[in-house]
Amino acid sequence: MKNWKKLLHPVRMEIIQALVSGKQLTPSQLSECLPNIPHATLYRHINYLHDLGMITVQG
Repeated sequence: MKNWKKLLHPVRMEIIQALVSGKQLTPSQLSECLPNIPHATLYRHINYLHDLGMITVQG
């Protein structure tokens, strides 16, 4: 399966859409942009996208 197909999950799509313009957001800021997504779910999908190499996380 290609990585792009893994983006078809609705939560992952919302995360990518929030970041698509090149914005650099902290998980807290991302949570404010996506208030309909529970924090635990958001963090899980951020980690998933990071593990796929779709997003980068700066420390």
